[in-house]
Amino acid sequence: MKKQTETSTLFTELNPTAYGYARHADDEFQYLNLHADKPVLAAREILEGWFKHYPAAHRLDLVRRFRSKKQKQHNGAFWELYLHELFHKMGYDVQIHPTLEGIHTHPDFLLTRDGAAFAVVEARLAGLQTDQMTSALRLQNELHDALDTVHSPNFFLTVEKIKTAPTRPTFKDLIERIEKWLGTLNPDLPTEVFLNGRDASTRFKWEHEGWYVSLKVIPKSHSYRGCQGGRSVGIIHSDFQWVDTKGQLRQALAEKANKYGKLNLPFLIAINYLGICCNREDWLDALYGEQTADICLDKNGVPRQRFFRNNDGFWIYKDAPRHTSNSAILAVYGLNTWSMGAHSVEVYQHYAADYAIDLSGDLPCWSFSSSKNEMVKRDGRSSAEILGIPKEWPGEWNQGDSHHNHIHASDDSIKQ
Repeated sequence: MKKQTETSTLFTELNPTAYGYARHADDEFQYLNLHADKPVLAAREILEGWFKHYPAAHRLDLVRRFRSKKQKQHNGAFWELYLHELFHKMGYDVQIHPTLEGIHTHPDFLLTRDGAAFAVVEARLAGLQTDQMTSALRLQNELHDALDTVHSPNFFLTVEKIKTAPTRPTFKDLIERIEKWLGTLNPDLPTEVFLNGRDASTRFKWEHEGWYVSLKVIPKSHSYRGCQGGRSVGIIHSDFQWVDTKGQLRQALAEKANKYGKLNLPFLIAINYLGICCNREDWLDALYGEQTADICLDKNGVPRQRFFRNNDGFWIYKDAPRHTSNSAILAVYGLNTWSMGAHSVEVYQHYAADYAIDLSGDLPCWSFSSSKNEMVKRDGRSSAEILGIPKEWPGEWNQGDSHHNHIHASDDSIKQ
């Protein structure tokens, strides 16, 4: 493979040769850099095209973060590259880390058009895991990768529960134990025998120095028994988690909203939420207050509901506007290399901004209508359309080879 170490390209392997699914513990850049599956090559081509438009004086910082093994660094660099190309395609000149009069720090972008300043933009990720959670997840992913190496010609493994510990063991003994257990099972028994788990012999448990694994199996159909390649794990059960999406969004906004004081320009905060789930209601809860309801009885004793929003939003508090220097939010959920054909940026405009901004016609925009007392949407082009990304992005994986499988389903999850 020909390796590129300079910053004329985003990727270091110019002729990648690896194929197949991403391992759970692989970082995003590593997978993109080493693999030659058709969708990966398509993604590399479009990202390299964006990188060519990125100002040469600022490429070194971007490429270092984009190539980082730390997913937060990589995600941040991708988001900035995406935004730069989006504004570029919308017809703006984009200055990176501009110097603004009276401001000692440098925002991410200054948008200009026809030589006149248009808006200041700050890019932000939200919903990120803590470093402790990231470390634990990496250990868990390494265990998942080890389980995928189990020789299991007759069964798919079902991972019911995993508990990790700070010290990583070798998994050789675990793999040997699982393979020995699988050899005691009869794949021709009815599937229900394995699913109900009443027979203790159809379950596997392992404990070692704080680690814990619980497994069940599902028999493969006769046509797939003995096939080589692919993952051994068929199902992974996830634990339930409580999430505070609106709280995470407000925190991300608060960290950026007053960073530059009073600007004499519209100020946009562009947030890519990478947590478990986020929808339009979460954004409205964060900006305008959480929706709640009063329940009362009318004169006939019939229960009635009155819906309203609490006066505790990022943009409104006790009926008064706040953070009015923030003109609008550019919002998207779960945007990454694989979802950017389906996940589109939307704009939420502050109802009482110091400097109003209107991006409708370019992007879908939501604003508060006082006459209708509701949020009103003005249509615009999707960010995928602006960037020329097809709806079926990124295309089909190579056909005909059993080992050419999709990357993690969690990376492609879409909640609209």
